[in-house]
Amino acid sequence: MRPQLVRAVLLAHELQHRANVTFWLECGSMLGGSLIRTAHVARKLERYDGLSLVAIDPFTGDVNMWAGEARAIAANARFRFLGLRNGQPSIYERFLANVARAGLRGTLLPIRATATVGLRLLDQLHKKGRLPQRPQVIYLDSAHEQGETLHELVLAWRLLPSSGGVLVGDDWGWHPSPNPNPNPNLNPFANPNLTLTVTLTLGEGTGAPSSSYPYSYPYPYPYA
Repeated sequence: MRPQLVRAVLLAHELQHRANVTFWLECGSMLGGSLIRTAHVARKLERYDGLSLVAIDPFTGDVNMWAGEARAIAANARFRFLGLRNGQPSIYERFLANVARAGLRGTLLPIRATATVGLRLLDQLHKKGRLPQRPQVIYLDSAHEQGETLHELVLAWRLLPSSGGVLVGDDWGWHPSPNPNPNPNLNPFANPNLTLTVTLTLGEGTGAPSSSYPYSYPYPYPYA
């Protein structure tokens, strides 16, 4: 997530709700880069005090990372996504090191679970009164597969506050599967009377232009 988008989300929420964001949830944190950037932007805007940052990630990598690890080892690559040690990914240890180096120790909570498990957990804790509020911002950068991404989108959408929140994602143009079009993950959000607005970030320093993708057909997805 680019700093420009973090800034836009924080200020837009403040303008809309007359209150600062106090709960920022990220699903898919990898080595912590995007959350660290989020914290830095919040500090610059003087919106960091009172901000809770939560990272949901199993820290075990995805299919492409596992498939490419052997090639990286054979090439003696300096950087390897998994960084296997005794057969175990070292992503979580590097995440903690990066967070500590950025001065975020004690202010960022990692939940070592998949996005599906983590999102359902937070929803359950809130419903049982064990979590005082829902996240006002959810940044989704976890599953990158059709179907799985849709499932996470639905869970994240339901977890947002009824008063309104922000659901933002990444890798719109990244296609890990043979299907070159990620739009099917968003189609089930559509109905004959809905226009879905998707925010895209395109290139270095270009900001976040907004584009509308109108769908005019129903999609049979069980929301209940």
